[in-house]
Amino acid sequence: MVGLEGSEGAMKVTDVTTRIVNLGFRNAVIVKVETEEGITGVAETVMKRKTHSIEQSILELKRYLVGKDPTEIENHW
Repeated sequence: MVGLEGSEGAMKVTDVTTRIVNLGFRNAVIVKVETEEGITGVAETVMKRKTHSIEQSILELKRYLVGKDPTEIENHW
C-alpha cells in the first residue's frame, strides 16, 4: 500500500544497487531500487569520465533512501 512518508502502510525502499556497464564508447551506471512490495525500478545514468564518482554519489544516497517511501519523489529531491 502506498502512503505518505512515515505512515504505517507506506511502501519502503529496501535496497539500492549499482552496476557499471561498458557500452563500448562510454560507461553507464545502472541503478536498481528495490522495495519491500517486490517492485523494482531500474535506471541508467552516464557522465563521461565521471563513472565512479556518479556511482559513489548514488551509493551515498542509498543511506538516505533505504526505509523511505519511493513514491515521495519531491520530498527526496
